[in-house]
Amino acid sequence: MQSALSSRGSTKSAVDRLSKCPECGSNKNLIEDEESSELICTNCGTVVSEGTPTSKPEWRIFDSEQLKRSRVGPPATYTQHDRGMSTIIDPRMGKGLKGDAARGAWRLRTLQKRVASSGAERTLVASLQMIDRFADQLSLPKSIQEQASQIFHKAHKAGILKGHPSHIMAVVVLFVACRQAGLPRTMNEFIDLVGNRVNRRKSYRSNRKTFYRCYRKILETFDLDVSLIDPLKYVNRVASIVGASGKAQTKTVEILHQLQKVKMKSSCFSGKSPTTLAAAALYIACRLTGENKTEVNIARAAGTTEVSIRNNMKTIEVALGLKVSRGHSEGGGPHIPLIDQMTWSGTAEN
Repeated sequence: MQSALSSRGSTKSAVDRLSKCPECGSNKNLIEDEESSELICTNCGTVVSEGTPTSKPEWRIFDSEQLKRSRVGPPATYTQHDRGMSTIIDPRMGKGLKGDAARGAWRLRTLQKRVASSGAERTLVASLQMIDRFADQLSLPKSIQEQASQIFHKAHKAGILKGHPSHIMAVVVLFVACRQAGLPRTMNEFIDLVGNRVNRRKSYRSNRKTFYRCYRKILETFDLDVSLIDPLKYVNRVASIVGASGKAQTKTVEILHQLQKVKMKSSCFSGKSPTTLAAAALYIACRLTGENKTEVNIARAAGTTEVSIRNNMKTIEVALGLKVSRGHSEGGGPHIPLIDQMTWSGTAEN
């Protein structure tokens, strides 16, 4: 088929503009395809007109929310309490005015802000601003902030925010959004935003308990899927913080791949934190490659403790048949084992 005529710029229907086909002369067999906006002659198959302007949306609609989409203005966003659909008085309004005129412009802006949101909405505004601030502190992408804001909107609408600190709920929804997106972030990073772990230990423990309570409330109310993140996703982040080489990272990935095979046959890894498993595997890999990385530094980078790393190391050794000889140096401090002091027993799967 070839295009014989192209008509654009008119709001009148293409069928009304053209009375007959320019190829075969038929005037009764012209039909208009609404999806492609083409006028086609069914007698000879000629595309009489293509690209006809239409007022219908060019996107497909899958749910009721998309019925509200529009070509006009910026896209709707959950990071705003009204999804960015309200109007505001430009702060530049009244610029250059003096006296009563300037005061009148200021009063108009103040009244508009008061009328635009109620008391509950003002709380929502403050909470969304906290989400924006916390996301910026953690260098989270905009997609995570958008997802967290959407969860917070649902929680506000469901009325489950009462009795829960808004600043902790803001951190919790960010953590849930990271878990849903598979972004490797530890829980301690989010708790540290609302409580100092070193100087205010009591406050930190209190915030941690409140964090867990709010976290469970969100999951139970909306039945969200927040499965554990693969330990492999934590390797690059922890290794970059402690300065491990690429060789150590490769060895860590090999260890974790072998662990995944063992997990299918054993339940010894149930309840283990993926962050701690990645840290323990990295520590073993650093020893196998001869890199002097301490448990303290790796534990701090992973947001865990030295005891947890040692316990997970023992589990990995048993599962993979890895034997690590630990001695003591002349100074009485912990001995850093050499590569030739570590051997694979051969029980792990290759």
